[in-house]
Amino acid sequence: MSSSSLRHIVARVDAGQPPHALRDQLTALLERADGVEVELVHVVEPIAWYARPLVPDADELERARAEFWQRRLDEFAATLQRPGVTTRGHVVSGRPTAELVRIARQTHCDLLMLESPPPSAGPTPPRDLQILREAPAPVWLARPVALPIRRVLAAVDPRPRPDDLDLLHLAPPIDPVRENLVRAILDRAVHVASQLQAELHVVHSWLAPGEEMLRGESFLSAEQVRDYVEAAGAARRLAFDRALAEAGLVLPPERVHFVKGPAEDVILERIETLGIGLAVLGTVARGGLGALLGGTAEAVLAQAPCSILAVKPEDSSPSSSNPSTA
Repeated sequence: MSSSSLRHIVARVDAGQPPHALRDQLTALLERADGVEVELVHVVEPIAWYARPLVPDADELERARAEFWQRRLDEFAATLQRPGVTTRGHVVSGRPTAELVRIARQTHCDLLMLESPPPSAGPTPPRDLQILREAPAPVWLARPVALPIRRVLAAVDPRPRPDDLDLLHLAPPIDPVRENLVRAILDRAVHVASQLQAELHVVHSWLAPGEEMLRGESFLSAEQVRDYVEAAGAARRLAFDRALAEAGLVLPPERVHFVKGPAEDVILERIETLGIGLAVLGTVARGGLGALLGGTAEAVLAQAPCSILAVKPEDSSPSSSNPSTA
């Protein structure tokens, strides 16, 4: 079974957000699925210990809330039922993020899905950001988009290898974690696009390190700077083509986007001009006060009108010993 296959999906159903986008996109994902288990989860936060004396029949109230949500989940599960798909609804008590991540780990799920508001509704909720950081599996943020999803965009950042063309010897050593992440993004995007019967597009943005600084140096001619920028672009293109080839991916030229510019600007521009319904991004979880997801992923997440599928390097959850950074 491919590492990109979907066999076990955990989907969060919240009280505050009717799961319209989640329902529609999960339904589309399951249309051609076979042998998939779906766990619908709603977390009921218990009444705080200090408030219980003020709430008459607190235990009965919590029991009634759980029964109400179990009925709702059972109804939701029934709408997803189809040959080859098993659906279950679970109501659990506890802290929402911690319980959702616990269930995802316990079930070894392949995908975690949740309803997420569009950027126009305000910043991404902190709870969603925390799940993105801590989840042990790729996370699908289902945002309102036109259906069916006709185009999927995979954004990758393969780096040149030291033996690639490198005039200033700026190519970093090979980073297996980054290379594995590029492959994971492509594998996941191929599988999801196939399930949705959508066009797959792949984008890679690049910049020549130090280009602006070099253009201001009097000892370099315009031709020398141009040669350096062209060589940097050639090395990036070589890395990009190699990543596609290693993933066994052959796409028409119009679906392969090699664009010079800042990553977040390029990705957001392609999402808009191509009418992308789902963007597949690589994220890097870091603990402490550092960036939660990496600069590019955070910028795209904050502005993209489409749904997001966030893929992390293996063993990059906070429980791992040394998360990678990007």
